[in-house]
Amino acid sequence: DTAKKLLPEELFFNTNIEDRSKLINWETEEGKPFPVEKIPVKRAFNGETTHNVVLAGTFHDHKLWISVNAAPILAPDGRMMGVVASFLDITESKNAEIALRLSEEQLRVTLSSIGDAVITVDTSGNVAFLNPVAVSLIRWELEEAIGQPVGKVFRIINEITQKPAEDIVKRVLLEGRVVGLSNHTALVTKDGRHIPIEDSAAPIKDMNGNVSGVVLVFHDVTEKRSVQEALLESEKRFRNLVKYAPTAIFEIDFKTRKFISVNDAICKLSGYSREELLSFDTMELLVEESKELFLSRINQIMKGEKPEENVEYRIKTKDNHIIDAVFNMKFTFNEKGTPVVATVVGHDITQRKQAEKELREAGEALKVSERRFRTLAENIPDMIVRFDKDLRFLYGNEAVMKRTGLPIQFLIGKTSKEYGTESESSRNWEKAAREVFKTGNVMRIEYSNRWQGTSVIYDSLIIPEKDIDGNVNSIISIA
Repeated sequence: DTAKKLLPEELFFNTNIEDRSKLINWETEEGKPFPVEKIPVKRAFNGETTHNVVLAGTFHDHKLWISVNAAPILAPDGRMMGVVASFLDITESKNAEIALRLSEEQLRVTLSSIGDAVITVDTSGNVAFLNPVAVSLIRWELEEAIGQPVGKVFRIINEITQKPAEDIVKRVLLEGRVVGLSNHTALVTKDGRHIPIEDSAAPIKDMNGNVSGVVLVFHDVTEKRSVQEALLESEKRFRNLVKYAPTAIFEIDFKTRKFISVNDAICKLSGYSREELLSFDTMELLVEESKELFLSRINQIMKGEKPEENVEYRIKTKDNHIIDAVFNMKFTFNEKGTPVVATVVGHDITQRKQAEKELREAGEALKVSERRFRTLAENIPDMIVRFDKDLRFLYGNEAVMKRTGLPIQFLIGKTSKEYGTESESSRNWEKAAREVFKTGNVMRIEYSNRWQGTSVIYDSLIIPEKDIDGNVNSIISIA
């Protein structure tokens, strides 16, 4: 009855084996047509006993796997009486085996395709699989690595001490949990190179939760390490740059208004130590009018407005001196758009402000002096004339206009040749004037000139006008 349930009934009532074999397309385990002459029952009729021969067949679109045992039935005198055969349905286990094989193949393809190096290890601690990345890193060929103790293929040491690292495979097999590598771990390749790596080892568990192996996943961190070291070095240089910069640099917590970080320059500027400043509310450093300005700027920022970045404040130092400073503020905002940190770069402009004040006062004094000079120049009988380096007329007093009969505006910008008074005597004066430009010394010379038909002899004092560097830019002639 079991056989009838398993196989088509026609198989048991058709005496022709070839005809019976056509009822089901029998195949080998590899999927090839099963030769009729090798079918166990056929072989049994030929006097051969077979055991556990696996056949695959399709009957009514149903895939069937069976394991067949067959043997001849012989009479005492050796005559063939018939054949006895047993059939075991192994379809379920075979399908499970195929599914497992397919799953393993998919896993192999997946592990071979990922960018990290992968090594799988069996419960004996021997290598079972390596993906191409692992082969490339450890410098072992796949064929020679399979079956080797993992400690021989996957050699790891501590970069600093150069001593063997912990056997994480053994630990995973004992504890049945994921284990990560410690810091500063290096892989020793087959050719002796040391490669810094990061990795972890995880247990492979079967359906019952039992550990059936270990999978190692690791990757080369040489480039990552170089980037990290470069970043750390860059950060170190930046911090030193900020710390020792001659410009005041600090950060403020926008909510508490307290200093977060300060450099040496702001400590020197304010007279407070780093520890003192870090305990301060920034408002404590400002004079009253600067406090109001600071608070108004905070209100602007909270409203979403953009106030001026460079603002002048007045700071009260630890020894009660008042310092003028200009601060440039940049803000860091959170994901809600709220300012959280202000980064500030400040410059002491006290001396500049004092210089500006002195310059304004000097300017006022100069205006007064200029007015006095003009009053004096316009009211003396001597001619006073200013010339540039090309001896062009720049200024003349009232006496010049009276003496020459020419308006001052006509003379401005012209040389003696251009306004028609050049002579041998005037050329001697010009020679003396150029000598004053060259030496910076006062000279006195007599010369004659002809104005309005009359020849006049002048006594001329030529005085250099110097800038703050001592260069002569113009001269004044008093004649």
